[in-house]
Amino acid sequence: MQIPEGDDAPGATARERDVALARGVLATDRDALDAFTVRMRCIPRFLAALNARSTPRLDHQQLEDLVQDALATIWRRLGDYRGDAALETWVFRICDFQFRNVRRREARRRTLSLAEVPEQGADASEQELAIEVDALHHAIDGLPEVEADIVRRRHFEGLTFEAIGARMGVSPNTVKTRYYRGLETLRQRYRRDTNPQ
Repeated sequence: MQIPEGDDAPGATARERDVALARGVLATDRDALDAFTVRMRCIPRFLAALNARSTPRLDHQQLEDLVQDALATIWRRLGDYRGDAALETWVFRICDFQFRNVRRREARRRTLSLAEVPEQGADASEQELAIEVDALHHAIDGLPEVEADIVRRRHFEGLTFEAIGARMGVSPNTVKTRYYRGLETLRQRYRRDTNPQ
Protein backbone atom coordinates (compact mmCIF):
# COMPACT_ATOMS: atom_id res chain seq x y z
CA MET A 1 0.00 0.00 0.00
CA GLN A 2 1.58 3.25 -1.08
CA ILE A 3 1.47 6.03 1.49
CA PRO A 4 3.23 9.36 1.65
CA GLU A 5 6.67 9.36 3.23
CA GLY A 6 6.63 10.07 6.94
CA ASP A 7 3.15 8.62 7.59
CA ASP A 8 4.45 5.08 8.04
CA ALA A 9 5.36 5.75 11.65
CA PRO A 10 6.13 2.72 13.85
CA GLY A 11 2.95 1.45 15.46
CA ALA A 12 0.59 3.38 13.15
CA THR A 13 -2.40 1.31 12.03
CA ALA A 14 -3.50 1.13 8.40
CA ARG A 15 -6.51 3.30 9.21
CA GLU A 16 -4.34 5.89 10.95
CA ARG A 17 -2.16 5.99 7.86
CA ASP A 18 -5.29 6.39 5.71
CA VAL A 19 -6.40 9.35 7.82
CA ALA A 20 -2.92 10.86 7.53
CA LEU A 21 -3.08 10.37 3.78
CA ALA A 22 -6.44 12.15 3.57
CA ARG A 23 -5.09 15.04 5.62
CA GLY A 24 -2.04 15.23 3.38
CA VAL A 25 -4.26 15.41 0.29
CA LEU A 26 -6.31 18.20 1.83
CA ALA A 27 -3.07 20.04 2.64
CA THR A 28 -2.05 19.59 -1.04
CA ASP A 29 1.03 17.58 -0.10
CA ARG A 30 2.49 16.34 -3.39
CA ASP A 31 3.39 12.84 -2.14
CA ALA A 32 -0.05 12.44 -0.59
CA LEU A 33 -1.73 13.56 -3.82
CA ASP A 34 0.30 11.04 -5.84
CA ALA A 35 -0.52 8.20 -3.43
CA PHE A 36 -4.19 9.17 -3.34
CA THR A 37 -4.39 9.23 -7.14
CA VAL A 38 -3.02 5.70 -7.31
CA ARG A 39 -5.44 4.41 -4.73
CA MET A 40 -8.46 6.04 -6.37
CA ARG A 41 -7.95 3.74 -9.34
CA CYS A 42 -10.29 1.49 -7.36
CA ILE A 43 -13.27 3.69 -8.32
CA PRO A 44 -13.73 2.40 -11.90
CA ARG A 45 -13.24 -1.17 -10.65
CA PHE A 46 -15.86 -0.76 -7.92
CA LEU A 47 -18.41 0.77 -10.28
CA ALA A 48 -17.74 -1.83 -12.99
CA ALA A 49 -18.32 -4.60 -10.43
CA LEU A 50 -21.57 -3.00 -9.26
CA ASN A 51 -22.69 -2.59 -12.84
CA ALA A 52 -21.86 -6.22 -13.71
CA ARG A 53 -24.30 -7.37 -11.01
CA SER A 54 -27.03 -5.01 -12.19
CA THR A 55 -29.82 -5.54 -14.73
CA PRO A 56 -30.12 -3.66 -16.99
CA ARG A 57 -26.53 -2.43 -16.99
CA LEU A 58 -25.41 1.15 -17.42
CA ASP A 59 -23.73 1.80 -20.75
CA HIS A 60 -20.08 2.79 -21.12
CA GLN A 61 -20.76 6.53 -21.18
CA GLN A 62 -23.03 6.40 -18.14
CA LEU A 63 -20.35 4.48 -16.28
CA GLU A 64 -17.64 6.98 -17.25
CA ASP A 65 -19.84 9.87 -16.07
CA LEU A 66 -20.49 8.04 -12.82
CA VAL A 67 -16.75 7.56 -12.21
CA GLN A 68 -16.26 11.33 -12.52
CA ASP A 69 -19.24 12.06 -10.26
CA ALA A 70 -18.01 9.61 -7.63
CA LEU A 71 -14.50 11.06 -7.70
CA ALA A 72 -15.90 14.59 -7.31
CA THR A 73 -18.02 13.47 -4.35
CA ILE A 74 -15.07 11.71 -2.71
CA TRP A 75 -12.89 14.78 -3.16
CA ARG A 76 -15.60 17.04 -1.73
CA ARG A 77 -16.19 14.76 1.28
CA LEU A 78 -12.60 13.79 1.99
CA GLY A 79 -12.54 16.07 5.03
CA ASP A 80 -15.29 13.90 6.56
CA TYR A 81 -13.14 10.76 6.44
CA ARG A 82 -12.26 9.76 10.02
CA GLY A 83 -10.74 6.30 9.52
CA ASP A 84 -13.75 4.37 10.82
CA ALA A 85 -13.12 2.02 7.89
CA ALA A 86 -10.28 1.53 5.42
CA LEU A 87 -10.10 4.29 2.81
CA GLU A 88 -11.15 1.93 0.01
CA THR A 89 -14.13 0.72 2.07
CA TRP A 90 -15.22 4.33 2.59
CA VAL A 91 -14.79 4.98 -1.14
CA PHE A 92 -16.79 1.86 -2.01
CA ARG A 93 -19.72 3.04 0.10
CA ILE A 94 -19.78 6.33 -1.79
CA CYS A 95 -19.55 4.52 -5.14
CA ASP A 96 -22.38 2.20 -4.14
CA PHE A 97 -24.56 5.14 -3.06
CA GLN A 98 -23.85 7.04 -6.28
CA PHE A 99 -24.54 3.93 -8.37
CA ARG A 100 -27.87 3.32 -6.64
CA ASN A 101 -28.88 6.95 -7.19
CA VAL A 102 -28.20 6.68 -10.91
CA ARG A 103 -30.19 3.43 -11.11
CA ARG A 104 -33.12 5.06 -9.28
CA ARG A 105 -33.07 8.01 -11.69
CA GLU A 106 -33.03 5.63 -14.64
CA ALA A 107 -35.90 3.62 -13.17
CA ARG A 108 -38.03 6.74 -12.74
CA ARG A 109 -37.68 7.41 -16.46
CA ARG A 110 -39.18 4.05 -17.27
CA THR A 111 -42.60 2.69 -16.61
CA LEU A 112 -43.37 -0.94 -16.40
CA SER A 113 -46.49 -2.08 -18.19
CA LEU A 114 -48.29 -5.02 -16.68
CA ALA A 115 -49.81 -5.54 -20.13
CA GLU A 116 -46.54 -7.01 -21.42
CA VAL A 117 -47.94 -10.44 -20.65
CA PRO A 118 -51.72 -10.29 -21.09
CA GLU A 119 -54.13 -11.87 -18.68
CA GLN A 120 -55.31 -15.21 -19.95
CA GLY A 121 -58.57 -14.60 -21.80
CA ALA A 122 -58.72 -10.89 -20.98
CA ASP A 123 -59.50 -8.17 -23.48
CA ALA A 124 -56.40 -6.24 -24.59
CA SER A 125 -58.06 -2.90 -23.87
CA GLU A 126 -58.33 -3.85 -20.21
CA GLN A 127 -54.60 -4.54 -20.01
CA GLU A 128 -53.34 -0.98 -20.27
CA LEU A 129 -51.93 -0.50 -16.81
CA ALA A 130 -48.63 1.25 -16.29
CA ILE A 131 -47.20 1.88 -12.86
CA GLU A 132 -44.25 4.03 -11.91
CA VAL A 133 -41.37 1.74 -11.03
CA ASP A 134 -40.98 3.05 -7.46
CA ALA A 135 -44.67 2.45 -6.77
CA LEU A 136 -44.45 -0.96 -8.40
CA HIS A 137 -41.56 -2.05 -6.17
CA HIS A 138 -43.64 -1.11 -3.14
CA ALA A 139 -46.65 -3.01 -4.47
CA ILE A 140 -44.57 -6.10 -5.27
CA ASP A 141 -43.25 -6.09 -1.71
CA GLY A 142 -46.84 -6.69 -0.59
CA LEU A 143 -47.22 -9.89 -2.63
CA PRO A 144 -46.62 -13.35 -1.19
CA GLU A 145 -42.89 -14.01 -1.26
CA VAL A 146 -42.87 -16.59 -4.07
CA GLU A 147 -45.08 -14.51 -6.36
CA ALA A 148 -43.04 -11.37 -5.65
CA ASP A 149 -39.84 -13.25 -6.48
CA ILE A 150 -41.26 -14.46 -9.79
CA VAL A 151 -42.54 -11.01 -10.83
CA ARG A 152 -39.16 -9.45 -10.01
CA ARG A 153 -37.23 -12.09 -11.95
CA ARG A 154 -39.57 -11.83 -14.92
CA HIS A 155 -39.67 -8.03 -15.18
CA PHE A 156 -36.45 -6.76 -13.64
CA GLU A 157 -34.08 -9.57 -14.60
CA GLY A 158 -35.81 -10.38 -17.90
CA LEU A 159 -35.85 -14.13 -17.25
CA THR A 160 -38.10 -16.56 -19.11
CA PHE A 161 -40.58 -18.75 -17.27
CA GLU A 162 -38.33 -21.70 -18.04
CA ALA A 163 -35.28 -19.99 -16.53
CA ILE A 164 -37.23 -18.94 -13.43
CA GLY A 165 -38.58 -22.47 -13.03
CA ALA A 166 -35.08 -23.92 -13.29
CA ARG A 167 -33.81 -21.56 -10.60
CA MET A 168 -36.73 -22.26 -8.29
CA GLY A 169 -36.92 -26.00 -8.94
CA VAL A 170 -40.51 -25.91 -10.24
CA SER A 171 -42.12 -26.34 -13.65
CA PRO A 172 -42.56 -23.39 -16.05
CA ASN A 173 -46.35 -23.89 -15.80
CA THR A 174 -46.20 -23.48 -12.04
CA VAL A 175 -44.17 -20.30 -12.53
CA LYS A 176 -46.74 -18.98 -15.02
CA THR A 177 -49.63 -19.69 -12.68
CA ARG A 178 -47.96 -17.88 -9.78
CA TYR A 179 -46.86 -15.05 -12.07
CA TYR A 180 -50.38 -14.40 -13.39
CA ARG A 181 -51.76 -14.62 -9.86
CA GLY A 182 -49.23 -12.01 -8.73
CA LEU A 183 -50.05 -9.74 -11.67
CA GLU A 184 -53.77 -9.99 -10.99
CA THR A 185 -53.19 -9.05 -7.35
CA LEU A 186 -51.14 -6.04 -8.46
CA ARG A 187 -53.84 -4.99 -10.96
CA GLN A 188 -56.58 -5.19 -8.35
CA ARG A 189 -54.56 -3.24 -5.78
CA TYR A 190 -53.61 -0.60 -8.31
CA ARG A 191 -57.19 -0.14 -9.47
CA ARG A 192 -58.41 0.03 -5.86
CA ASP A 193 -55.73 2.61 -4.97
CA THR A 194 -56.40 4.78 -8.02
CA ASN A 195 -60.22 4.43 -7.95
CA PRO A 196 -61.20 4.54 -4.27
CA GLN A 197 -64.92 4.09 -3.57
